[in-house]
Amino acid sequence: MVDIALLQATSDGVAADGTTRIALRWESVGEAIGYRLHRRTPGGASVVLGGADPIRLPQSATELRTVVTPGTVEWNTIARVLTAAQSPPPADPDVLVDPGAVFDRGLTDLERATLQAASQADLTVGRVDGIAYIDADVTAGQEYLYDLIAVRAQGGDLVLSTDVAVTAGVFTLPAPPSGLVAQPGDRRVLVLWNRNPLAATFVVQRASAPGGPYLQIDPQPIAYDTTTDIDGAALPLPQPGFLDVGAWAADGSPTSRMVAGTTVDGPDTGITYWYRVASRDTLNRLGAWSAPVAATPVRSLPPRAPDGLQVTATTAADGLALQWNTVDRNVENHWLVDQGIPDTSQTNLVYRADSREQLEDLANLPALLVATIPSDPYDATNPVQSWTDTDPVLIPPYGTKPFFYRVRVMDAAGILSAPSAVIGAAVPDTIPPGPSTITGAEGKADRIHVEWKPNPEPDVAGYQVWRGVCDNGYVYVPGISHLPPQKGEQPPSKESRYHCDLTQVGDIPVGDALAMIAAHGVIEFDDTTVPANSPLCYAYWIRAYDFAGNLYPGDVHGCPRPGEYLCAGLREKTPPQLPVLTALRARDHGVELEWIGAPEPDLHAFHIYRAESPTDAPEFLACVFTDGTVSSLPWSGLPLSCAAIPAVADPLSAHGAYVDADAEPHRIFWYRVSAVDWLGNESSAGDLAAIPADSTFAYASTVPATPTILPQAMPLPDGCGLGVSWGPPYDPAAVQGFVVFRAAAGQPFRQVSGVIQGNGFDDETARRGVDYYYRVQAVDATGALSEPSAPMLQRY
Repeated sequence: MVDIALLQATSDGVAADGTTRIALRWESVGEAIGYRLHRRTPGGASVVLGGADPIRLPQSATELRTVVTPGTVEWNTIARVLTAAQSPPPADPDVLVDPGAVFDRGLTDLERATLQAASQADLTVGRVDGIAYIDADVTAGQEYLYDLIAVRAQGGDLVLSTDVAVTAGVFTLPAPPSGLVAQPGDRRVLVLWNRNPLAATFVVQRASAPGGPYLQIDPQPIAYDTTTDIDGAALPLPQPGFLDVGAWAADGSPTSRMVAGTTVDGPDTGITYWYRVASRDTLNRLGAWSAPVAATPVRSLPPRAPDGLQVTATTAADGLALQWNTVDRNVENHWLVDQGIPDTSQTNLVYRADSREQLEDLANLPALLVATIPSDPYDATNPVQSWTDTDPVLIPPYGTKPFFYRVRVMDAAGILSAPSAVIGAAVPDTIPPGPSTITGAEGKADRIHVEWKPNPEPDVAGYQVWRGVCDNGYVYVPGISHLPPQKGEQPPSKESRYHCDLTQVGDIPVGDALAMIAAHGVIEFDDTTVPANSPLCYAYWIRAYDFAGNLYPGDVHGCPRPGEYLCAGLREKTPPQLPVLTALRARDHGVELEWIGAPEPDLHAFHIYRAESPTDAPEFLACVFTDGTVSSLPWSGLPLSCAAIPAVADPLSAHGAYVDADAEPHRIFWYRVSAVDWLGNESSAGDLAAIPADSTFAYASTVPATPTILPQAMPLPDGCGLGVSWGPPYDPAAVQGFVVFRAAAGQPFRQVSGVIQGNGFDDETARRGVDYYYRVQAVDATGALSEPSAPMLQRY
């Protein structure tokens, strides 16, 4: 099958000087390497046009100059076409390449293809491309017949067209094309029409009303066929057409274009436009216009997929906050509408899933919808859309769980965008583990051994061991003192503005803890950092932490709650320091001893020893406990009772007094005192004789009458101290005077006055807020003391 090219022969009009010309154009044939044109008059001889060589693409600058003259408009046309074909494009597009230099070095594939494409619409380029010829050697009014012959590389010429007749100086403008239709799209219209054999190119005009005014909208004459319709579907046969679509700036905003010196905008959605087409012949003469056809662009392109999606946890860690850019463009990155009817409402569809794979199944998205957020794409004040997901499902009972999101946009026409990227996040775990159960705390000689049960929560990552000081069985809180509770008394309140003073002394990762459970059934820790020979009791608190780093907090003060800690102390062997005898007084049929020891938290008792000479072996006399009670048996020690060990030793507990009522009057005895702690460690227990001793004797006498303290009087006039008074009245003949003793609640009585020759005493050392008990004894001329009065409570 041979390729037949249609030869078009069109005459120019007659110039003022009587000359004219005939333009000939044909389609290229695949096997042809050149073409020959033959011309004759009816009945005349045939002549070859263009010389002996075939009409073809020039192979050098010299051959190019035989077709077009340098410096002319035609030469510049060829320069612009070749400049547009440069790769990469020139830095300055206004600086044109030299066509002669291009043809001398040989055309690149891109330059050749660009030249072929341009030749369909421009006669000058067609002449250079070897598919057009201008026959200027004609006489106006004379009829000519033309034959077109293809020269083939393998030999053998092929006749393409014969006897194509044209009368020089006579022409008929091409009729408008038939079959004009306009297919509307989204901000575009495709205009299609049938071929016109007598048309070289076509021109399209558009108006916003059927009666005009019309503007040309094709920037170059249309010389090519369209192969697809407005939706991209293939046409049954290629046919001429023009896609009317706007121009766009880099930011997606519409811009205008210049066509034939007039500003033209692209078509917009919702506006009706009228189109008409005219044919142009080879010499670019325009024929009549076709009847107009109307088209109204409609929304069909989906909005652009939302971008910039971010998912972050809320500051309160109660949900996930989503944010994405407002969609104000379509999938072509163009504004949704310019001059037409705007879509002032959109719906942002938010989808959530447990996995990325679920959201990648687009058919499953409707089942994963969790929110619909309205938005206005034209509201420049809201460039970002947001939504916070506070569904309780986001916060699992333990640990964290990631969730995945993506967003689609649906415009007012119900057209859905593609989904956004899938973004995942998780609400951070801010819920700490609950309390752990401590099961044992046992003191050793050089360490304290602690055991506890595993915390049942699944996200526990380990355990911290915290240690504080125990204060009478309670965690010590600076500023609060805990006395041992009496029978039936409630423990002291832990509500305080103070916080517990605890220190972390150990950390057991959950892997080590599981290994301990497998081996021993419990989790354990040996605290070897306890100060050696410490007399204190220590509180141990186990605090679990999870994989997010959340640590069990305890109560509002950072303290363990009751039952969450245990107290234990070392089983140390260090005895208390030796007390010092501060008084040794002879009494009627007895000897009174007073001493003071070092205030130590585990001090529990004092042992009293007596001998008849400083060198005799001391004999145990009595055991006086720190609370003042007396035992006839020595204290041998018991396991440490942390409920009785204060955090801060009470200095008053180191004072003691004892009356040896068995001392024989007028006989000298030597006395020694040692201190004993809870565990039975006694000062100088290995060598009691080394304890410093002091001696005195008892005497016998008739004692004075026992005084009686009178009811409490008002405080002293100057507000400093308490006034104590008693009877019977002072009688110098009967007594030497009176001595006053005082004791705070639960403490032993101590002398607070000298011998008073009267019936009153101002106790200026009394402190406000303390309850005191007072006793008074009479002293006769021989120094004998009466029995002490009954104690009397005085409040200050």
